[in-house]
Amino acid sequence: MKQKTNYPALYLLVIVFFFWGFIAAGNNIFIPFCKFHFKIDQFQSQMVDFAFYGAYYIGAIGLFFVGQYKSIDLVGYWGYKKTIVYGLILSFLGVVSMSLFLYLSHFIGILIGLFIVGLGFSLQQTAANPLAIALGDKENGETRINLAGGINSFGTMIGPIIVSKALFGTTNFDDTLLVHLNIQKVIFVYLGLGSLFLFAALIFQFSKSIPNQKLQGNIILSLATQKFLCAMTLLFIVVFVPIFYSYYHPNILNFKALGYDLDLARFILLISGLIFFILLMAYAYRQAPSNESKWGAMSDKSLNLGMLGIFVYVGVEVAIGSNLSEYITKLNLPEINNASISMFISLYWGSLMIGRWIGSIDAFSFAETKKKIAIFLVPVLAFSTIIIANKFNDLPVSLLYPYIFLVIIKAIIYYLFRNKSSLYLMVNALFGIVLLITGLITTNYVSIFAFVGCGLFLSTMWPSIFNLAVKNLEDKVSQGSSMLIMMILGGAIIPPIQGKLADIFGIHSSFAFLILGFLYIAVFAFMTKNTTNETR
Repeated sequence: MKQKTNYPALYLLVIVFFFWGFIAAGNNIFIPFCKFHFKIDQFQSQMVDFAFYGAYYIGAIGLFFVGQYKSIDLVGYWGYKKTIVYGLILSFLGVVSMSLFLYLSHFIGILIGLFIVGLGFSLQQTAANPLAIALGDKENGETRINLAGGINSFGTMIGPIIVSKALFGTTNFDDTLLVHLNIQKVIFVYLGLGSLFLFAALIFQFSKSIPNQKLQGNIILSLATQKFLCAMTLLFIVVFVPIFYSYYHPNILNFKALGYDLDLARFILLISGLIFFILLMAYAYRQAPSNESKWGAMSDKSLNLGMLGIFVYVGVEVAIGSNLSEYITKLNLPEINNASISMFISLYWGSLMIGRWIGSIDAFSFAETKKKIAIFLVPVLAFSTIIIANKFNDLPVSLLYPYIFLVIIKAIIYYLFRNKSSLYLMVNALFGIVLLITGLITTNYVSIFAFVGCGLFLSTMWPSIFNLAVKNLEDKVSQGSSMLIMMILGGAIIPPIQGKLADIFGIHSSFAFLILGFLYIAVFAFMTKNTTNETR
């Protein structure tokens, strides 16, 4: 007998997903503010993403080591409900910290505050995804995650619009407005967001519809995995600490004798770190399957491949969203003004919403005929929502109308491949490559649509990669899920690399780097096709 979905609890849960999207997309307004206010370059501005998404890694790895050394699963011990409440409170404290350092005009302190916000999000996400599955029948749990993800993407779409309106009174912001922006207004906006975290925590704490389900999971002592994670953490410390330090003490990376300027030295260090990370993953892929007792969940090859898949997926998604505004600004197209730039940013994050709304259709008990109709009707409605949201801001939405062509292509792909996870993922990755190449060989309106359209084909990659990565884990799913959450770290690593590429080679050329991410995801889908059940 199938378990009925606890819709009241699910509706409350999606509030948390909305906050994730709203804050993450709000960073796209906060990044140009920091770049202008603190007089920093494109790489340094991407440290906003580094602090925010790096916190996911630190939070997940912290939970892992507590489980290893204390033999206790904190999330299972607290329960999903309390874990989300604790995460919301932690995020509230992070926003308060951010506001204090904004008042003091201290960039590093602001990053620390944003890091604390991300730690709270890490706790929330660790509990929220399995809770979404637990609120109904496990067979269609993935569709509830897609539904929540659709609400998350709605937050990412309207986040830049609302934050821009609150700060500037318009979505048409430029350097002139940044010059006259009162820092007190920025503090007020973020304190307002912080109060929403606290309000949500109270709702969750006192809600009777949300079960505080506790788990008694088995803690598997994985010595090799511990060493692997320590090596990976040390690697990123060795790479990023000298780069950060070089902005205050340039001589630390002074390789002029070798013919390298400072920017090139930083870039070489970043790429070297990424290469060594991939080599570490390759080592685990080769060694782990032969010694399950030491590697635990990482002994499964699909999980190893999926960890790198999540890393590059999150990194590519965040990198495009964070660098898109800079690219459109540099184009200087006469038909696209500053207001239109924010409209295209909202379209990018809205594209993630469109794809996830399509992917959530199977969460509802419609007849198959109605589902097929909904596959094409829902994305059109989602696209209309984006048009209406921007229309209210008196933006030239007619510029967006041709984008419906890409929306229909996404719907057709879902219609054809929705029951074949690996093939569906592969087709989406290949379309992402085609769009990036199109954007690179054009320098006009078409290139903007091409880069924005990547969001459509990224939109449903998270559940697809996650599903393929954990399908063979059986009793080690909990540990495997934790390893995948750690790989949100990609959102902290890949955007700064693109930012440094932009500083050296130009913002347009920097998007070529992201082709490698889509290419790996296509390879991952191909390699897992024969090792997992194709039916979702």
